[in-house]
Amino acid sequence: MSMNEGQPRDRLAEATSGRLHWNDAGMDAFEQGWQDFTLGKRVEVRTPADAWAKGTVVETPLINDRVIVVETDEVVHDNLGFRGGRGLTVMAYMNTRRGILSNIREIDEEPRHVEVPIPKLKELEGKGAELLKIAELTAEASEGRLRIAIHEEDESEELDYSGGRFLKLDGKRLGRDIETYDFMGDIQEMGGWQAVLPMFLEEVLLQVQEDLPESYAVASQRLQALGELVYKGKQLEEWNELFKESEYQTLPTGSAAIICDASDGSLKGHPHVFKFLITMGEVVDHKDTDSLERDLQERATNFMPIPFRDPTHWVGIRPLDEDRGDILVSIEPFQEKPSGQIKLTLVRSVFDQEPIEEANIDASAFTEQGFDLNPKNGNNLGLVLNHKLSQLLYDFQLGQGQFKPQGEEQA
Repeated sequence: MSMNEGQPRDRLAEATSGRLHWNDAGMDAFEQGWQDFTLGKRVEVRTPADAWAKGTVVETPLINDRVIVVETDEVVHDNLGFRGGRGLTVMAYMNTRRGILSNIREIDEEPRHVEVPIPKLKELEGKGAELLKIAELTAEASEGRLRIAIHEEDESEELDYSGGRFLKLDGKRLGRDIETYDFMGDIQEMGGWQAVLPMFLEEVLLQVQEDLPESYAVASQRLQALGELVYKGKQLEEWNELFKESEYQTLPTGSAAIICDASDGSLKGHPHVFKFLITMGEVVDHKDTDSLERDLQERATNFMPIPFRDPTHWVGIRPLDEDRGDILVSIEPFQEKPSGQIKLTLVRSVFDQEPIEEANIDASAFTEQGFDLNPKNGNNLGLVLNHKLSQLLYDFQLGQGQFKPQGEEQA
C-alpha cells in the first residue's frame, strides 16, 4: 500500500519536482508568480488532459491584463481557432502563486523571439474624448513635468500593453487610464459620469494644484464646464462649489510680460541698482510703421509701441482688462551672472512709481528662463518674456501663487 494513498494531491509539488508544496508559506499570495514568465520564455504548461506540453510564452498579463498565453509546440486540443489548437492559458488575474505555478514551469531552453501585437487604442468619443483633451491641456501647461504616457509601466518607460493613456508627473503615474475613466463613465451601476468627474478631479487635478497651478487652472476650467453637461440643479451647484476653492488666474491667451524700459541707474542717480520696467498685456507684432500707425489711431489710449531689435519691427502692448499697474525689477549690479535676491515692486505706471506691493525673489527664477537681467544688453529692450516668467510676474501683480499673503484664507 502506498504511503501517499488517501492524501490530497499536491499539484504544486508535481509541477516543481518537490521543490515547492501546496501549503508552503507565501503560496496564497494574490496574483504573484507569473512575473518570471516573460515573453519568449520556453516553458511546460499543463494541458486539459493533465499532461505537460512544451511551448513558448507569447502573451503575458502586461499585454492582456489577465493571463499567460503559451503556444505549444504541438496541437493539444481541438479548438483550432485558438492558435491552431496550440494555445493554452494560465490565469493570473484573481489567481494565487500556487495556482499559477501548479500549471506552468520553466524549462532549460533558449528563449524564442516573439512579435508583440500592439493593441490599438480605443477611439474615445463624447465625454471620454473631452477628458483626454483636458489631460492633454494639463500636460501642455506643465512646462514638461506632465506628459501623456501610452502603454507604459507606472514608474518607468517600460512597455505595458495592458494599459492605455494616462498622465505621468515627473515620470510617475497620476490617476487611472483615460480609457478606464471612460469605461466607468458609461456604467450607471458604478455611478456613471457623475461619479467619474469628481474622481478625476481628486486623483489628477488636485494632485497638481499646488506645484503646477497653471496646469490646474487651465484644466479645472474645462473640467468644470464638462460637469455642466453631467449635473443639474443642486448637484450642479455642489459641483461648481468645488472650484471656488481656488481663485488662481492664468495669464490670458496671447498676453505676456514685456520689458519697456531698462536702466543701469547711472542716469537716474541710483548707481548701485539695475532696474527694468515691465508691463503686462496682449502682445501685438507690427512689421512696418503703417501697421503700427493704424493701430495707434484705433487704440490711442490702449497701446504702447516698443522698438524691438530693429527700427522696422515694433511690439505693441494692449493692456489687460484689469490693469494692476507695471512692475519694477531691481537687482544689485553684477559683472557676469546675477545672483541673490531680486526686488519686485508693483507701481501704477512709469510716471507714478509709488510702491503698491513689494516682494523678493531669487535671481535664478529669471536667469533659468533665459533672461540675463542685464540692462546694458540692448536686446532686452522690448523683450517679450516667455510664458512661465510672464505668469510668475502676473502672479505677483495679482498676489497669487507664491506671492499670496501667508495665512490668507481661500475664498
